[in-house]
Amino acid sequence: MVRGIGQMDSAGEGVGLVFLTLALCTTVMFEQCQGRSVYEEPANCLRLECAPYQVIHSQKDYEIRSYRAATWISTSPIHSNSFKDAAGRGFNILFAYIQGNNDHAASINMTAPVLVDMFPSTGSSHNTTFTVQFYLPQKVPKKSTSLPSSTSSEDA
Repeated sequence: MVRGIGQMDSAGEGVGLVFLTLALCTTVMFEQCQGRSVYEEPANCLRLECAPYQVIHSQKDYEIRSYRAATWISTSPIHSNSFKDAAGRGFNILFAYIQGNNDHAASINMTAPVLVDMFPSTGSSHNTTFTVQFYLPQKVPKKSTSLPSSTSSEDA
């Protein structure tokens, strides 16, 4: 089930959160998009719209990014003890959404990156809670974007 659409603003709740950029291998690998750092801009940002960001800090194997205010679509919380399982389930839910499983049966272009939030369990359960987000293209009218046309319990 898709949780909803929201604004992620660097001055809001998103400050201080570090997002894991997930590279899912379907037909496209998602990597860095528009930052200026030691990394080269990947070819997929020539094919996909990438969320605008600023590189805050860069090292050989990672970089810390600050994403500008943007609209993202997010899954409901997914409880799992496996990052790979939760990220895959979340990706499939959101991919169905952008392929037309929404109230308008409208297709939305794929974007990058795919973000995954992790919230470790604080109780006796070993399950971690995950949410997966897709950046919505700037050309998608935000007021006309809707929730999925059918709900799914596969993410519960």
